[in-house]
Amino acid sequence: MHKDVWKRKIVKYFVLRSVGLSHIIKDERDLFKHFARYFEKNTQIAFEELQTEKIVEKYKINRKMFYGLNIEKRQEIERIIKNEPFGEKADLIRPTKEESKGLKEIFKDTSSREWPNRGFYYFYTKLDEPNYLIVLIKVKPNSKPNKIILGSIKDKKSRIIKIWNATLKVSKTNKGKPFIRRWVENIEQKACGSNRLPSKSAFHIFVYLKWLKIANRKGNVLSYQIINKNGVTQ
Repeated sequence: MHKDVWKRKIVKYFVLRSVGLSHIIKDERDLFKHFARYFEKNTQIAFEELQTEKIVEKYKINRKMFYGLNIEKRQEIERIIKNEPFGEKADLIRPTKEESKGLKEIFKDTSSREWPNRGFYYFYTKLDEPNYLIVLIKVKPNSKPNKIILGSIKDKKSRIIKIWNATLKVSKTNKGKPFIRRWVENIEQKACGSNRLPSKSAFHIFVYLKWLKIANRKGNVLSYQIINKNGVTQ
């Protein structure tokens, strides 16, 4: 098995036998006995890498050395269990210089999907037109990004402004109370796109620009409220 699969198995071994990630083994043999006949070279490599990354650390108890999970690495531990990339691996899942040529990155975010299908949203403006917005969505290091052209926030006919106008309409209809993105998509289907990636991207930008705020969250469903109906940051 690949070493990353072994990393996940080893971390799960600790977590399933722990209270607050504090399960401790006496030595490597204590761990490897659990995997018995499945033990291989990559098992050892994975265990050593977990130590190098300080996810697994040695602890001295009564003058004896033991291994245990480093609770300060809780986020990394959770990402390994969920098979999420982090650190250098996450940095690889980004557009190349060629893919983002002529663009200036303003911020990035992640989708709400589970790994390995979760994508990274990279938000850009044109270098020569700072109000013109383009989004590149990258899922895997070697895949081409999905390119979403939203257009200029100064252009009344642009995709992003059409979505914004639909957002204002929904907010007005709902008397200023929180609303969900799907209501906007229902009345502006063309601009929001059949796969809804343009509307998802636009809402990320509206929050970034402080045109919208997230009012509530239920699972993966967010509700929003207008902060500035004029679409101008305060």
